[in-house]
Amino acid sequence: MATRLNAICLFVILIITSCNNNTNKKSMAHNTIYQYSTINALMNGYYYMGVSVADMPEHGNFGLGTFEHLDGEMIVLDGNIYKAKSDGTVETIDRNDTSPYVNLVHFKTDKEFELGSIGSFKQLEAALDSLITDKNIAHAIKVRANFSYILVRSVPAQEEPYPPLTNIIPKDEYCNPEEKQKEQKGTLVGFYLPSYFSELNKTGYHFHFISDDLKVAGHVYDCAFAKASVEAGLYRNINIQLPHDDIFPTYNLLINHADLDTIERKAE
Repeated sequence: MATRLNAICLFVILIITSCNNNTNKKSMAHNTIYQYSTINALMNGYYYMGVSVADMPEHGNFGLGTFEHLDGEMIVLDGNIYKAKSDGTVETIDRNDTSPYVNLVHFKTDKEFELGSIGSFKQLEAALDSLITDKNIAHAIKVRANFSYILVRSVPAQEEPYPPLTNIIPKDEYCNPEEKQKEQKGTLVGFYLPSYFSELNKTGYHFHFISDDLKVAGHVYDCAFAKASVEAGLYRNINIQLPHDDIFPTYNLLINHADLDTIERKAE
């Protein structure tokens, strides 16, 4: 009888341990930024096949990145994956597509803010700086607004041998046309990353935009709005997956960080 009771107790303990392990794994996943490759590799022209779109949902439902051949800007919002194309159109992505660079999270709301009038992207950064007090913690940030002005860019697919990003961006012809820069209701999808991420990712603020009608999207250069709602999630873990091909192990990862600022911000 005692032996049977001990066996039952051991079985129950194993079940509880298994449940706790599964809970811990789920908690870890929902507090982790998933990143494929590095910003340095992308800067230097690493636009090769990468992580499959079909595998992305396990890593997150919110984020940004690009596609193989640098074919457009990626926006991941509410589990939907969109491509902002260089011709100004937006399309939902086929599961067979891949990404050479992407950042994803399972979005969670740890903080909520309301913002008043913002006249430029610089003002948006300053406003967020005043609200984000945990400067050493990575944040995923969602900004919803009726934008009186939004300037975004995307780029066309590149051919091998791939040029570095500095040879492609910024070019005015890759920005949304003037008639699509006014009165766009939509969402900024992005991240705040601390300075210690500098060899891995874009530090500070990085946003992509998608309009509610799915007609305007891309990397954000500038914006303005009368008011906005902001949700932010804090992430204390990062999972970096490096490419498994024969190119990445010896690829040049040295960059001039001033060049990164050049491609992220439109010349004034």
